[in-house]
Amino acid sequence: MNAEQFNAAHPVGTPVVAYPGTRDDEGLIVKTRTPAWELGHGAPVVSVDDYAGGICLTHVDVLTEAEWEQARAERDANIVARRAVLLAAIQARPSGEWTAERAGMALRRAGFQSWNSRTATGDLQALAADGHLVAHTEIVIRGYGVADAPVGIVDPFLAARIAERGVPLSADYAPQPAHRWQQLRTDLIHAFSPYMPSAAVTETTDKLDGLIRELGAPGLTPRDGAEAGR
Repeated sequence: MNAEQFNAAHPVGTPVVAYPGTRDDEGLIVKTRTPAWELGHGAPVVSVDDYAGGICLTHVDVLTEAEWEQARAERDANIVARRAVLLAAIQARPSGEWTAERAGMALRRAGFQSWNSRTATGDLQALAADGHLVAHTEIVIRGYGVADAPVGIVDPFLAARIAERGVPLSADYAPQPAHRWQQLRTDLIHAFSPYMPSAAVTETTDKLDGLIRELGAPGLTPRDGAEAGR
């Protein structure tokens, strides 16, 4: 079917299942948001809700309204089940970082065959938004871990600097469970210190401690009569 034929039969807003990648991936249960058109090389494509760009008409299946509603209900139920299974897998093996690739492999082992990096990333982000996971960041999100689980710090210099600022650390540089402000502070120092000279790290850390104290955040207390972190 070419673009003209598709537009004659299916106006904008037609319910469809669209496959941006391959048909082995999970389809998008959406509606068309533009008329179909042809690319320079002649391939007919159409744009759908919740996706940027065009999807080839060979990867778009038109549904009736009833079929579309049923497909969305089944999709929503599948998402709930899939995320519950993924969270259980992460909680069973919380060590290391859970990237989209690792999450995808866990889902496949659990019998969810239709997944891709986009799906797995969305599931991790949703679990984090619900408070089940925390993002491990270093300028960009690198992976996820179970919320409140200690995040290991392997840089001895960084560990020494954090210990100097009063954040409790164990002998192997793994932070013990502490107040959320302390964990946030540790994460921020971990993010910026590799990109600064030591003098700048010290100055920035002092400013960060000052800001936390201004906000009245607990967890940073004076030592030997001096200000916290001095």
